[in-house]
Amino acid sequence: YAPRRYNVLAIPFYRGATMQDRADTAVRSTAVQATLVFAMACLAVFAIMVTWILVQAYGDSISRAESRARAYSQVVSANAALLMEGTYQALRRIDASVSDELEQPRRDVVGDLNRAVESLPGNVRAWLIDAEGVPRLSNTKLNQAFNVADRDYFIGIKNGDEFRISPLMKSRSAGDEVVAIAKRIERNGRFVGAAAIIFPAEFLDPLRPALELGSQSTVSLIRDDGMLVTRSPVPAETSDLSGYVLFTEYLKESDEGLYNATSPTDGVERVVAYRRVPNYPLVAIASIARLEALQPFWDTALILGLFGVPGLIGLGTFAAWTVRSQRQLAAALEQNQVLFREIHHRVKNNLQQALALVNLQPIDQSIRDEISRRFAAMAAVHE
Repeated sequence: YAPRRYNVLAIPFYRGATMQDRADTAVRSTAVQATLVFAMACLAVFAIMVTWILVQAYGDSISRAESRARAYSQVVSANAALLMEGTYQALRRIDASVSDELEQPRRDVVGDLNRAVESLPGNVRAWLIDAEGVPRLSNTKLNQAFNVADRDYFIGIKNGDEFRISPLMKSRSAGDEVVAIAKRIERNGRFVGAAAIIFPAEFLDPLRPALELGSQSTVSLIRDDGMLVTRSPVPAETSDLSGYVLFTEYLKESDEGLYNATSPTDGVERVVAYRRVPNYPLVAIASIARLEALQPFWDTALILGLFGVPGLIGLGTFAAWTVRSQRQLAAALEQNQVLFREIHHRVKNNLQQALALVNLQPIDQSIRDEISRRFAAMAAVHE
């Protein structure tokens, strides 16, 4: 055995990742983080855009509903004013056609009743009522005897009102829901009875198709003391709304306006517009159900859901696939670097082993040194 005199190769054992390897790893980690940040930024921008569109759609839906409600309340008010004027003119004609006594009115007055109400909507009934509240004559057949002395409209007329609009009530002659408009009849300064025109409670229903109202949206007439006169659709019974926010707050501030509230009649949340009917003790109401008002908003949300959600899912899937691919590529690259380092290490070990074998040979030292330098040159070139 001849000991080595020169360690010309100085080949090290494997020492793990180099500074360049760590730098490459840091670059790859930064790339993955950048991809994640970009994906999150895209998702955030998408979410902001969707939120902005939905907020705009919500505001536009409510604004359109409020504009519709205001316009509809004006339509209801105008129609109510025309109907009341025609009704009061008909009642005056009936008053002028009867004699001084209503207990035994002439039968030919029936023709006068028909002529008086011919300009009004169909299905109206005209009555002559005596001072005791007993209907004496009608343009329709009275199936049974009854008395209206306890009715709101007759009490008001008897107590001195010139005209009186009843709240919603159930007819005693036909059993249907009706509204009565009555006029006081006096002869020689003495109260002798009343003329009354009875409207079916559905007389506002023809407005619904024209206004394109949904099933839960309503148009109403309310007496200025808070009693419900009629509503479309017709409720099961009348209501006293004098304690409702419309009468406790809004009408005290303005004769027309808009508010949002839950109906005390059926519990539905609505956008409500109100307007006093000129010259008459009535308030016209048009209310649009909040579900109907928000229908454009839900349509927009549905469109965004049909097109936006798949896009959002696709964006998220693409981002996840990109990050996964980068991580797989990074892992493969790191494995290749480890393999290359292992190959280099083994090449250096092979050179070291070959040099050791040379040093073991019984040859001249100068030759051994020349061979060692050649191995050192090969190691330098490899390095």
